[in-house]
Amino acid sequence: MRLRISAFLCVLALSSAWSQVATAGGSDTSTAPSAYDILGVSSAGDAGDEAIVVDQALPVEEDPALDNEGPVAEGPAAEDGTVVDNEAVDDEVPAVIDELSPAEAPAAVEEAVPVEEPALVDDGTAADEASVDEESLLAEISRLLEERDTLNLTIEELRAENADLAARVADAEQYKTRAAELEAEISRLEGVIEEKDAALAEADTRLAAIEEQLAEEGARLADAESRLAGAVAGADDDTVSSMIAEKDALIAAKDAEIKTRDQALADKDEELATINARLSAAEAGLAKAKSDLSAAHAAVPAGSAAIAGSGIVSAASDAVAAAERRIAAITAERDAALLARDAAEKARLAAEVSRAEAEAALAAAKASGAVVSAVPPAGISPDAGYLSGWRLDTSRFSKKARDGFDGSAARMGSWKIAGATASQADAAQYFSRLELPLAQGKATTLYRFKARSTGSGWVGLGLHLYVEDVKKKRGYGEGKSLLVWFTRDRSGRGDDATYLQLYRSDDDVVMERMFDAELSDGVEEWRLVEIVYDPAAEYIAVSVDGTLRIVYKTFFGRDSGATVSLRTLGGGASFSDFSVWTER
Repeated sequence: MRLRISAFLCVLALSSAWSQVATAGGSDTSTAPSAYDILGVSSAGDAGDEAIVVDQALPVEEDPALDNEGPVAEGPAAEDGTVVDNEAVDDEVPAVIDELSPAEAPAAVEEAVPVEEPALVDDGTAADEASVDEESLLAEISRLLEERDTLNLTIEELRAENADLAARVADAEQYKTRAAELEAEISRLEGVIEEKDAALAEADTRLAAIEEQLAEEGARLADAESRLAGAVAGADDDTVSSMIAEKDALIAAKDAEIKTRDQALADKDEELATINARLSAAEAGLAKAKSDLSAAHAAVPAGSAAIAGSGIVSAASDAVAAAERRIAAITAERDAALLARDAAEKARLAAEVSRAEAEAALAAAKASGAVVSAVPPAGISPDAGYLSGWRLDTSRFSKKARDGFDGSAARMGSWKIAGATASQADAAQYFSRLELPLAQGKATTLYRFKARSTGSGWVGLGLHLYVEDVKKKRGYGEGKSLLVWFTRDRSGRGDDATYLQLYRSDDDVVMERMFDAELSDGVEEWRLVEIVYDPAAEYIAVSVDGTLRIVYKTFFGRDSGATVSLRTLGGGASFSDFSVWTER
């Protein structure tokens, strides 16, 4: 636009200069007639206020064939206001050109060349208007440039404000998300508390059932005691008093253990109540911190100058974080207390079950006559255990069902049978069996044998009884059966003691340990093992060298079997004098 205006002004300047030159060339009236003389009109000085306007777009060359009907300039106004006839002017112009001298002809021709430029009024105001228009245009351009710069600054400010608002929105969303997570965690913990309360209610129900069972077993024990009293009628008073004292000591020991467990549970309940109170206070503190954080966000003014991380917001955020850490710590403490209480509850239930099982098994064994009172063997303290004053009465089993290892079949391991002894020498074998056929039913059965293990490291030996439904000859379990097991495992136990265990085998893969007790002596030497199992009364009793070690209530429903299996782990295991007896 500026170039076009400049070009236009240049054309105007050149046109003005050309006009001045042409006028100067024709001003000498002494050498040639003026244009006013040629045209027959008066000059500007003679015309007074009126100026004569001559059309410069006149033909320069003489052309006879020129069509006079073409467009011509409007004739100049006469002094009295009349218009000069264009045709007359056309007729006179060629004659004037012919009369010009050769020196004057070029000036006339130059004056007659048509130039395309805007017509100017006689006072020259067109150039001034163009200059004013240019200045106005430049001023408008400057204004637009300034407005553009102002808009750019506004855009930058809006962008900064938008970024600040986006950051604040992100922070707000983060706090909202964290608050939702905390609320979900609180809901989860409340659910855990409800589950624990439900578990406690269930435990109370189980305790009530156990108490009912204890009452029932107490009635059975009273009946057994009456029968035992009849059996020992005529015995001396010291013997009867000793038996009653042992029974009372057993019950008192179990009651003391249960009382201790009850106190432990009460302590755990009190600890949980304290922790729950602290957790409630921490949750209230978290809620207040969240409220303070929301108030801090609301207090920060909106706009680009606002800072989401101002001191108020930072302090509120730190308070929320501190409350979250406190809740997490208290929650962890409460979870640990709940686990400890669960362990204490399980221990109490185990004590109850142990008491019930001991009472039931002992009562059943005494009622059947298989367990009788006895003075502990030499070297065994009367206080060594609740079974120290009792023994198996094996004289009742007089019908022999099996004697020796006739008909046995070795399954895994390196077995050797020599007379009344069967030995397994493969130290790398962990699941060796020596299977013996033996029909077993509902009758109470006594299994008697001697055993020892001279192997080093991890060793084991025992007897599967009431075996049936064996499908895999190399399985971990032994069909459906019971396993009485002696084992020593320093790497697993941390000592060289021998432990007596009872397992229930459900199939060839699954076995569950039901009882575990440390023996005062090992199996490096020959030990006499006697096992009595009564499927009707559902108890099993194990005696080692004449000392009663286990009386366990089975509840397993094992009342039939087709075989028995001697089992070993490691080398050096031997069995001798194996026999099986029932009552007549």
